Amino acid sequence: LHSNCNIKAFYIKIAVGCLGECSYCTVKNAIGSIRSKPIEKIISEFNNGLQQGYKDFILSANDAGAYGKDIGINLTTALGCLLEKGEDFKISIRCLNPKWLIEMFPLLKKMFKSNKIFSIYCPVQSGNNRILKLMNRDHTIEEYKNCIRELNKEIPSLAVDTDIMVGFPSETEEEFRDSLKILDELEFTHV
Repeated sequence: LHSNCNIKAFYIKIAVGCLGECSYCTVKNAIGSIRSKPIEKIISEFNNGLQQGYKDFILSANDAGAYGKDIGINLTTALGCLLEKGEDFKISIRCLNPKWLIEMFPLLKKMFKSNKIFSIYCPVQSGNNRILKLMNRDHTIEEYKNCIRELNKEIPSLAVDTDIMVGFPSETEEEFRDSLKILDELEFTHV
């Protein structure tokens, strides 16, 4: 079951590993760099789910936005192959790091407008640029807010989930409040 919607969903793990160098995370050390599933395998699994009667699909990865970087394609290519199917279904993307949302934003936004993508999980981690830099995150809070604000405005049906870390080493009370501010400025479905 997909925890956000209490719906029965078909999970497809599109990749394992990560390209990030986040200072707090051991995924890359424990699992390694991104290893993407061949697109033909994803399409086959997706078709299998459709044949079983599933209408809701979860594309998951430690770093879904980095999908395909190791095999010469990208997430939007994979999504395009799935979205061209004329059947009735919805897709959720789990762990779309802000770096990739920002980098692929124009094309992703167009895909989100298809209303076939019902949710994304995009972990901001902090509302403060100094803390984001210490975390080795590859985005600024302004870039993140611009994307999410635009999605909130233009595609209000898109569920956006995020994570915020509190108490990062050396985080001040004011920097903590910066993180709280984004909860007032942006609309998230789950935090």
